[in-house]
Amino acid sequence: MNRLFKKTLSLMLVIVMTVSLGVSAAAAGQTGAAQAEGPLGIVSAMSVELNALVEATKISKTEEIAGNTFYEGVLNGVDVVLVKAGIGKVLAASCAETLIDTYHVGGIVFTGIAGGVGDDVNVMDMVIATELVQHDYGTETNSGFEWNGEAGSNQETGMIPVDESLSKIAYDSACTVLGAEKVHQGVIATGDQFISSESYVKELQTKFNALACEMEGASVARVADEFHVPCAILRCMSDKADGIAHDTYAFNYTEASNTSASVVKEMLNTIAKDRVALPAAKDVAAKDTTPRTAIISAMSVELKALVDAADIQKETVIGSKTYYVGKLNGEDVVLVQAGVGKVLSANYTAALLNNFTVKGVVFTGIAGGVGDDVNVMDMVIGTSLVQHDYGTETNNGFVWNGEAGSNQETGMIPVDGTLSKIAYNAACDVLGSAKVHQGVIATGDQFISSESYVKELQTKFDALACEMEGASVARVCDQFGMPCAILRCMSDKADGIAHDTYAFNYTEASNTSASVVQEMMKTLSTTLPFTDVKNTDWCFSEVARVYADGIMGGTSNTTFSPAGTLTRGQVVAMLYRMAGSPAVTANTTGFSDVDNGAYYADAVKWASGKEIVGGYADGTFAPNRAITREQLAAILYRYAKANGADISVGEDTNLLSYKDFQSVGQYAVPALQWAVGSGLIGGTTNAMLSPKGTATRAQAAVILVRFVGMTAAK
Repeated sequence: MNRLFKKTLSLMLVIVMTVSLGVSAAAAGQTGAAQAEGPLGIVSAMSVELNALVEATKISKTEEIAGNTFYEGVLNGVDVVLVKAGIGKVLAASCAETLIDTYHVGGIVFTGIAGGVGDDVNVMDMVIATELVQHDYGTETNSGFEWNGEAGSNQETGMIPVDESLSKIAYDSACTVLGAEKVHQGVIATGDQFISSESYVKELQTKFNALACEMEGASVARVADEFHVPCAILRCMSDKADGIAHDTYAFNYTEASNTSASVVKEMLNTIAKDRVALPAAKDVAAKDTTPRTAIISAMSVELKALVDAADIQKETVIGSKTYYVGKLNGEDVVLVQAGVGKVLSANYTAALLNNFTVKGVVFTGIAGGVGDDVNVMDMVIGTSLVQHDYGTETNNGFVWNGEAGSNQETGMIPVDGTLSKIAYNAACDVLGSAKVHQGVIATGDQFISSESYVKELQTKFDALACEMEGASVARVCDQFGMPCAILRCMSDKADGIAHDTYAFNYTEASNTSASVVQEMMKTLSTTLPFTDVKNTDWCFSEVARVYADGIMGGTSNTTFSPAGTLTRGQVVAMLYRMAGSPAVTANTTGFSDVDNGAYYADAVKWASGKEIVGGYADGTFAPNRAITREQLAAILYRYAKANGADISVGEDTNLLSYKDFQSVGQYAVPALQWAVGSGLIGGTTNAMLSPKGTATRAQAAVILVRFVGMTAAK
């Protein structure tokens, strides 16, 4: 009698709550008499969790977006879109956003497996989430990890809601498939860690009263909540999240996945039978078709200076965020403050790429300095990024793995070399090269305030900075094949007093980072008249700089000839322009082959008068002779010395490490020690310096930009 009464009551509740499911979507601003319905989005992390559903669906269309295959069709009488997102919070957030933005789903069901946390939750039981929490979000302190609720929709509790009506259908369906005694309702805890630890399970019970733990649910629910799309999270237990969880999981994951899929199919039976309304997610606007550079930050303070400096032409609200569309220093841009943490940054990066025609993404803001030589107010430009908090919680502590990376062996996530080099050059212009670093940036959902944790980041990853969003943005961009650069100004040293240092510096550091982005936009908006130098070329930003500053011109109206050689006369003329073309009083150049009417005549007079250049024993200057690498180093060395720059940097550089060190002219030894040691000039290979080799025009442009940044820092 009790079971019969329960089933009757459940059926009545489903009918009543059908109304609330439609209202939930309408709350997103979708009003009107005839609200179109959307398909139901069904998401899993792994293929095994989705296979049974894909096989049972009448597929009408498949589409590849950002490396994910989306299956459109009909399952048990309901229009559906099915997709495997991938493992972890970042991939789940990106995929959920695409479901909403591209397919305008009327609801999302996240299906799959999890570890049982509740004492009464056993293997092959089902947990239907009543709410979710990101259990790995907080602060790493010298005393250990301290959780906080700032990643939640409710920041006091840290909890993320689900749709009651859709979750009720999930619960009743699970009871039908498994029997009520094997179905539980409660909190599901999400983190970027596979849990295999009894002590950690106890923490999840104590802190959150959690019944299950997994790696994606809260991420999907958070995105759905941002867009006001109904969502249900259901998980079948493959293990107990204890010390033998990996073995138990390996034995049960297929059966548990199929069980969860069976519950989803039963849900669809109910939705079809009861004609449950699924109002389509709101289509904000037609896609912006102007190619733009996208600029993202985590916090509003990081974006304010850029929005204030931009010519904003339009504002578009997507989810809960405002996208600012306009021009910044001549470059077409779209700017957005995504929010703090990996989930929100992944979500709104995907929203940006789905709604705008983006040609590159720049992520700007502040971070904690990790490298020993990286100081507060220095800048780090990411060469690659890593999610340092991704791995397994074991009985012996956390064990990192690289499965969240684009390269799963190293765990690293790439950035775009050209865009990052533009960022580096811009940072050198703003700060001086001594305060700009290039290297690994480590991302996690933790504010780092711990010397011991900093040491771990140095040891594991050789990281220079740590923050909470960069790897997430880079991972989504890598999914979409979108060029990306990550730049961070250090607000603190990620040590025990990081919160206080951060509070003191975050506005200035944010504005410094914004200044670098503005300088980047100047370069990106530069239109070069040369057909032989493209935006994707390794030397583009430097050629654009020297051309814009009037230091170098083209070899014709339409060519720069980047591979062409540089003459001695051209180099002296460039330095003369860099010096501001000062007046000269000498009546003659003093060299028999330099005519007073030549374009480089005043430059030679000026440079020889300051002993920056000299001639040959026969009284000639040889202005049309191709300049060698050692001659270029010597001229720059003397120029730096004449301008009072510090030329001691690199004096101890060991030129003996190059196989051809003996071919360096004696006059050029100090200059090459300085140039190589300071990073102005490198070897042509790891073993060869090629001092007698000639410098190309592209190489000269790069060296001159480095030189300007280096001497500006002195």
